[in-house]
Amino acid sequence: MKRLLAALLCAALALSLLTAFVFAAAPDDAAKTEQSGGDSASGGSGGKAADEPGTQPSEAAADNPADGEAAPDEANAPAADGAQPGSPDEQTGGAEENAPDTSGTTGGENYFAAARDARQPDRTVGDVVMLAETAEVSKGAGGDVFALGRGVLVSDSEKLDNIVAAGASVDVRVKTARNAYVSGADVRVNASEKIAGVYAAGLSVTLGGEIGDAVVAARTVRIDGNISGDLTLRSPNVSFAGDTTVGGEITIYSKRKPALPPSIDPSHVTYKSPASFGKTASGTLAKASGIPRLALIAAASGVVAAIAVSLIMNALRGGFYRDKARDFKRRFWIDILRGLAALVAVPVVAVALMFTVAGVPLGILGFAIYAAAVYLAPIAAGLILGRVIFRRMNRFASGAICVGILKVLTFIPYAGWIIGLAAVLYGFGAFVSGIRLRRSEAAPAHA
Repeated sequence: MKRLLAALLCAALALSLLTAFVFAAAPDDAAKTEQSGGDSASGGSGGKAADEPGTQPSEAAADNPADGEAAPDEANAPAADGAQPGSPDEQTGGAEENAPDTSGTTGGENYFAAARDARQPDRTVGDVVMLAETAEVSKGAGGDVFALGRGVLVSDSEKLDNIVAAGASVDVRVKTARNAYVSGADVRVNASEKIAGVYAAGLSVTLGGEIGDAVVAARTVRIDGNISGDLTLRSPNVSFAGDTTVGGEITIYSKRKPALPPSIDPSHVTYKSPASFGKTASGTLAKASGIPRLALIAAASGVVAAIAVSLIMNALRGGFYRDKARDFKRRFWIDILRGLAALVAVPVVAVALMFTVAGVPLGILGFAIYAAAVYLAPIAAGLILGRVIFRRMNRFASGAICVGILKVLTFIPYAGWIIGLAAVLYGFGAFVSGIRLRRSEAAPAHA
């Protein structure tokens, strides 16, 4: 155990020194960058001076009189695009730099683009793949459209296949498409003819136009179009336009019932609680009953894992838990107070260490040990209680039984967190007492 702690301490110290070295070297690198930037700037000014009026012509121009004679003809020749020499279009090239990138890469029949601002230059026979801050697909595609960016616009007057788009703002305005899979903070989908299926998620989702089936999960959902198929909504805030129609069944997972327009038959609307997955009567709000299956599986897995860890801990330090069981009545409250002090002091010290460059690795290591100790503390408390309650039982069986019971008791409503906190405090205090005991035993040996 001492060797393991020493190795961890050495590793943390080495990482601290490495971090300090990196931070100390950063200003020198920045100074070198500024110096090189200054040199390049002076070189640029020297180039300008060479081109200023009054300077001598270069040797290359003197050696090539033919080029010198042709120069006036080229200078006086009209521009190919009809622009006059010296016009603002020739003098300023900054406008072209801010124009959207339409170059992209064509791989066979597909189009790929990765730029700050990407725009589809022409219709693509195959798929379109865009990765940009602002992505615009508006020339049509024979295949699928994949777009990812801060702002995404997909618009087409022809038929598209599948649309997959994600971004802070996603706007899909098409004539017809097979499916649209969209996600973002602000999502808008509109089809002039029909999108067979829309699957959207985000903070705010608005559906308009003609849509087949739709599945939406968002904080705010607005339905402004006509849904010919089924509509499934999972949102606390759902609203419908006055002329919205839904041809299939409507399923709404929400604690609030939205106002339905006259065009929607309430008998085709099913309300469900967000935690409920069973069928409910139409028009009634379902309540979750019993324990959700996923929560039950997670709780059972936690109990089994705690029992498995207790067996390992009992095999490694069985004598320690036996000694603590003997002193249980005499030192229970002392260990509780020590556990409370350690539970508060360790994170404070770890945070204080992270304010220094050299102490960042030690702070991270402290938090890792703290998290492991918080998890193992109630297991240690169960092992000690097992020795106290079941004195004549096998130590592994008694520990496993008490750890399992203690873990199950923490699931009791209202009282569970109190039981869990007491187990953490006592187990933490037991660890601190064990460290103090080992140090007191080691002192006479060195003496």
